[in-house]
Amino acid sequence: MSHILLTRPQTLVKDTATKIEALGHTVSIIPTSNPIAVEHPPHETTNYIVSSRHGVNLGLSMVSNKGARVFAVGEKAGAAASEAGFADVVVVSDADALLAVIEKSFSPEDGAITHLCGAHISTNICAALTRDGYDATANVVYEATALPLDDKGMLDAFKNGDVDCVLFYSARAVTIFEGWVKEAGAATGFKHCKAVVMSRRIEAALSPNWIKTAVAEAPNEKSLFKAAGL
Repeated sequence: MSHILLTRPQTLVKDTATKIEALGHTVSIIPTSNPIAVEHPPHETTNYIVSSRHGVNLGLSMVSNKGARVFAVGEKAGAAASEAGFADVVVVSDADALLAVIEKSFSPEDGAITHLCGAHISTNICAALTRDGYDATANVVYEATALPLDDKGMLDAFKNGDVDCVLFYSARAVTIFEGWVKEAGAATGFKHCKAVVMSRRIEAALSPNWIKTAVAEAPNEKSLFKAAGL
C-alpha cells in the first residue's frame, strides 16, 4: 500500500481520491489550484476546441448553438461536451492528436475555430492552427487560481519521506507545488518521492530534484494510475 498525494483542483480531486482508495492505497489531498470563471466576450461560432472539463463547464455550456462541432482533448472533456448537449463531438487523446485530426479532416474553409481555454495553457493550439492557415482564436474562460497552502503538515510528511508518490495533472500544479516545497524548506522530500505526470509536456515542468519520475503512456487517468503503480 502506498501513500499518494493528489494535487488536483478542489472541484475534481474527491472523485480521484475515491478511485485510488478503492485500490487499497492511502490518499492525501493538497489541491494546488481552483478554476475560476473569468469574464470573456461571447464568441458564437460553428467549431470549438475544449481541452478540459473546465472549458466545457465555464465556457462551452454557455454556447447556444448546440449543433456546433466540438473537438475535445480527453475523454472527460468529450463526455462533458456531450452532457452539455453537443452531438457532434470529436474526441482526441492530446494536443498533437488534435492538430493532426483537424488538419486531416477539416479545412480552413470549414469555418473559424474557437478554443475555450484557461489562462495557463501548455500547448498554444490556436497559434499552431493559425500558422497552417486556419482562423483560430483562443477565448480564455477560466483561470486556475493558485491556492494558498493550508496543510503544512502534509509538506512535513513529504519532507520526512512519508509520501510515496505525487500525481500531477498539469504543469501549473507542478509549478505551484514545487514553490510550496521551496518555501517550506521541504526539498529533502524529493529524495524519497516519485512524481508521476500525465504527459511529457508536464514532465518538462518538473525540477531535476525528484528521485524518480514517470509519465503516463496516454493522457488519461487510467494510464496515470498505471505509471504510478496503482
